[in-house]
Amino acid sequence: MKTFLFAVLFLIQVACSQTWTSFESDKGLFGYKDKSGKITIPAKFTRVETEEFSGPMAFVADSAGVLIAIDRKGSYILTPFFFDNGADYLAEGLFRFVENKKMGYADKDGKKIIPAKFEMVNPFANGMAVFAVGGKMERDGEHTFLKGAKWGYINKIGEIIVPAQFDTAYDFDEKGLAHVQRGAKRFCIDKKGVETTCK
Repeated sequence: MKTFLFAVLFLIQVACSQTWTSFESDKGLFGYKDKSGKITIPAKFTRVETEEFSGPMAFVADSAGVLIAIDRKGSYILTPFFFDNGADYLAEGLFRFVENKKMGYADKDGKKIIPAKFEMVNPFANGMAVFAVGGKMERDGEHTFLKGAKWGYINKIGEIIVPAQFDTAYDFDEKGLAHVQRGAKRFCIDKKGVETTCK
């Protein structure tokens, strides 16, 4: 049994270590080929963001033009948060994804680490991330923002460490401090949510 499991894991590792290159069909759709030119994923995507597919996940655009993550079989995994004209970037090993109009976090392989249950979240910084409760999405030109929300902080397993209570909240810095605002008051907190001196 152990030998069988080892063999399966080995084959998966080998498959994921092979680099596939994107190609465009005569219909203007995109897929992937291996080094020999064999088609590994048929051309069915309207765009590819991951031109060299070497890991277990790649970012492509589906038939509706929506950016999605796919696995090595070409199957849908998740919908990444669209940021700066592309898929969200990795920050401390995690990137943001969207599901049912909520946001969560996934790792570099597309595994969902923190379920999508927040109105809005920031990338992780120094082990913590800002999250929002309530509010309404509004648009200002090319940018969309959440208005009227309360902000707090979560850790890397999705636990709420500092409850949503601030009108504005910024990332924690290397010293373990974050600048926040509640009403007209601006101050700093530590990673326990305790007010402290801004250094």
